Amino acid sequence: MGDTGEGDSSQLVVVDKFLAEGAETAFTLIASDVIYPSGRSHDYREKFYVPYRGYQRDIYAIPGNHDWYDELVGFMIHFCNNIYYYKDKKQTVDTQKLKAMRRIRHNEHYQPNMYFYIDTRHVRIVCIDTGIRGRIGNKQREWLQHVSDDPEKKPKILISGKPIFVNGKFDESLADVNAIVNRFNYCLVIGGDTHNFQKYRIPVNANGQQRTVWHLVN
Repeated sequence: MGDTGEGDSSQLVVVDKFLAEGAETAFTLIASDVIYPSGRSHDYREKFYVPYRGYQRDIYAIPGNHDWYDELVGFMIHFCNNIYYYKDKKQTVDTQKLKAMRRIRHNEHYQPNMYFYIDTRHVRIVCIDTGIRGRIGNKQREWLQHVSDDPEKKPKILISGKPIFVNGKFDESLADVNAIVNRFNYCLVIGGDTHNFQKYRIPVNANGQQRTVWHLVN
């Protein structure tokens, strides 16, 4: 899913469809902007826990620019269980209210960071955080290259807070990410942020081999 957290009819009208489509899935990923307008922790109950209380499997996420408007505090609490991140920002958290929110979905599994990867039997899903400015820094770029060059050479899917191709254009801010996608065996790139569905078929010639990488805006 992408850009879910409006908390209004635009979010709620698709919940039943999501539950039906996701009935036999192992987990769900949210790509970008989990909570509008500013990613605040107190909005998670009505814009995340309650809408998806009928989905009892893991939900992972990567932040979008709106999640960064509160310096990623809410995201780090609810998806990474990082209470100390909250304290570092000199804010307070009501742990009892937090526990009550988590009981709505009966789920206590967390992801390790705002960017991470998931290995399944057949594919590696790599999730990156493009921050508030729609790009990645040196540390994340080194990490992305490392996890892309896996010994098993699994086919890979990239989940990004920003799409590399959108509205008929190539985003130069993500040229470094695109170079890694083209170099290693990525077959699909999915990006959030832009609120409509788009699909691009991009031919790639890398390492002497011709292949296609599909780019979706979700």
